[in-house]
Amino acid sequence: MLTVSYHPLGAADPAVQTVNNGRMFMRLKDPSERKLNANQIIQELRVKFAQIPGLNVYMQNPPLIRVGGQLTKTLYQYSLQDTDVQELFYWAPVLLDKMKQDPGFQDVTTDLQIAAPQVNVEIDRDKAAALGVTPQQIENGLYDAYGERQASTIYAAVAEYWVVF
Repeated sequence: MLTVSYHPLGAADPAVQTVNNGRMFMRLKDPSERKLNANQIIQELRVKFAQIPGLNVYMQNPPLIRVGGQLTKTLYQYSLQDTDVQELFYWAPVLLDKMKQDPGFQDVTTDLQIAAPQVNVEIDRDKAAALGVTPQQIENGLYDAYGERQASTIYAAVAEYWVVF
């Protein structure tokens, strides 16, 4: 799997995801038709992609069976959680920088969007009840307006595609 993130030169923070992201899955030739294994190909491509300014490429040879977690830019993931979002915003970049400095890690990145806009909604339950609106209806309305729902899955020969609305 190849995940590509493009950050135009001068972008504020390349660790922050933008709409300029893409994901590709590549099928290699049969091993009898090539000299290198998948991991060696990834190492060769990593050097070539590193020369392109503004482009962050994360490559992985995914396992045959994914157990737990979610589809991420890299093969391994570490989830850092906190009930205090400000503390999380402080420690996540610190951990990220330390891991990037360790030569034992490659393709270290984060999906934390510190610079992403955030809105906190507080429901006036008395006014909502007076209007006959439940908190669940408000939540569903917001999710319909700003969220993404998976309606179906299209299964192809070598991949599956989510149908979202």
